[in-house]
Amino acid sequence: MAETDLDVIEKSIYFLKVSELKQLLTDAGIKPSGSKQSMINSLIAYANGDSTRPSALQLSDAERALRKKANQYDPTVFIVPGVYTNNRKNRKRFHSLIGHHFSYTTYGMDWIKDRWAEGTCPTYQAFAEFWQEEYLRRKNNGAFKSKQTLQRVQFFRAMKDRNLSKGELEDAWARERAEHSAKAEKIFRDLIKRRNKIATS
Repeated sequence: MAETDLDVIEKSIYFLKVSELKQLLTDAGIKPSGSKQSMINSLIAYANGDSTRPSALQLSDAERALRKKANQYDPTVFIVPGVYTNNRKNRKRFHSLIGHHFSYTTYGMDWIKDRWAEGTCPTYQAFAEFWQEEYLRRKNNGAFKSKQTLQRVQFFRAMKDRNLSKGELEDAWARERAEHSAKAEKIFRDLIKRRNKIATS
């Protein structure tokens, strides 16, 4: 079966840098926001013609209500929308609750946003328990790594018998990333141009 543009996008979009994703979203008329994965999701939705997909910036009625009564929650206990940020102070707090292996992950941030969207203001302790459980689950089955990280690992494994130096391997990986990025960007540029032409005709 021939590889379609959507197949290429699904495989190659993870090689794009954040700055490249933001530019594509802007050119497509979509406000760039959220995590790298959120921007990737928005671009994939755009490629699929899903113009009804909600923006990462849109808030549910429940989250709006939470924001209005934010002062009712103690921000040292609760992760309060409109108050909470992924800063060094909160990272230190999570390190004390979880351990120094903690990092800000897409699955963790999505969990917080899902609680807010449900109208729930989660506690730091509840988040720590979820994050650790999910971390261990993903660590055990290898799924905690991003698609791009897995692609890098697979690439280096495929090159291990070529007796290349570390520098040569990194150069080869840079070329691989550039090739995939160029493929994905060309498809999006052509798609944006076609859709803009239709919109103005």
